Amino acid sequence: MKKVYLVIVSVGLGAAVNAQTTLTFDGSNNYKHFGESPSFAISGDLTVEAKSKATRIIDYSPMISNLMENESGNYQGYWLGIDTSGFALFNIGCSSPDQPGYDVLGTSVIDDEKWHHISGVVNSSGPSPTAMIYVDGVLENTIPIPNALILSPGTFYIGTDTWYYFHLGEVDDVRLWNRALSSSEISRDFNRSLNGNENGLVALYQFGLGSGKYKQFVHSEWDNMKAIKQKLRDTKKDMLEAEKDAKQAERDREQTEKENELLEKSQIIIALVAFSMVLLTMFLRYRAVQSKKVILKQAQLEAAEQEQEILALTVKEENRNVQALSLELLVKQDFSKSLFQELNKYESLSNSEKNSIEIFIQNELDVKSTRALLQDKMGGLSGDFYNLLKRDHAELSENDIKLAAMIVLKMTNKEIAISKNITAASVRITKVRLKKKLAISAEIDLFEYLNKFL
Repeated sequence: MKKVYLVIVSVGLGAAVNAQTTLTFDGSNNYKHFGESPSFAISGDLTVEAKSKATRIIDYSPMISNLMENESGNYQGYWLGIDTSGFALFNIGCSSPDQPGYDVLGTSVIDDEKWHHISGVVNSSGPSPTAMIYVDGVLENTIPIPNALILSPGTFYIGTDTWYYFHLGEVDDVRLWNRALSSSEISRDFNRSLNGNENGLVALYQFGLGSGKYKQFVHSEWDNMKAIKQKLRDTKKDMLEAEKDAKQAERDREQTEKENELLEKSQIIIALVAFSMVLLTMFLRYRAVQSKKVILKQAQLEAAEQEQEILALTVKEENRNVQALSLELLVKQDFSKSLFQELNKYESLSNSEKNSIEIFIQNELDVKSTRALLQDKMGGLSGDFYNLLKRDHAELSENDIKLAAMIVLKMTNKEIAISKNITAASVRITKVRLKKKLAISAEIDLFEYLNKFL
């Protein structure tokens, strides 16, 4: 790293922290920019110092700034100045993605129109890197900085920063070191003028005669020697790079030939593999289609057999019901004839009483006749109706299926009640339950829904 000492001679510094020759900033748009130099880009231990006389600080007031925001959105570099509350502030960049930077805040108010000396120190040696801030030679705060990112491009400002904050007040005796000064060094030298050849001093700015002018000198002999050595290193580096490039070009040519040969072989192999994959895909697809056809045919046969079994059982059940009701009807008819014959023997009964008994018996005969007739109609339904309904609604019971058959036969609630020997109100409740089992809404007509299974 090129080391440039910039020394400006100032006059009139007394024993107290004060200055008669300074740079004055109005807090709006005046500042000093000292260009870009590798000397300002420090990566390890660091000390930055300045004297300031400020008043009425209402926003961040930078004295020295090398801080910038990198492409990752993190801060990088160092910043020394005054915060919005009038305290000394030292900021260091941070490489951690979740933290923009480290703030080391002093404890003394320094925007009191008095001269104060502020020092910011980074000590990266030891197990735990730390940052410290001193005011007038006294340590005021120390914090750990485990992920510090101090190195930034060598831009160096006095009185502003890259965020367009401007210093309000006077600044003098700016110092930049590439090492961490000790507490004893800071307390000894904060109010003493330096000569520019101190160990680790990178830059020194002391401003003259109150006009904002400053003088600058460079250790030219040292710089010339460094420049010659650097030129020799650059020439040797260029020769090595040229030799390296030639060898790399030869390796690239040989590698290209090998890659072309390998590419030709790979293309042949890929073509053969692709052709084999096409044939295999066609064969597997053919086998899959044939397998699906066999499975589908078997499923159709099984479904047909199940439908025939269900139909046979349903017809058998309905025939058995019709036979049972017919037998019951014959028994009831014989009973009624016998009952009439017995009733004629009782002359004491009035004609109206006899008529009531006759009507009761006749109603009984009509009820059973009606039930027998309706059961016969249900047995005459197509077997497809029972099979299709059971296929789509396997959860239906035999009573549910019989009720569905009565509904598609357009039987009234009264007829269904007579057939099932229940009340008409019970029929309505049974229909509601059937709708729920069929999973149809209340507004859908039950007859129209069941009629599609005929």
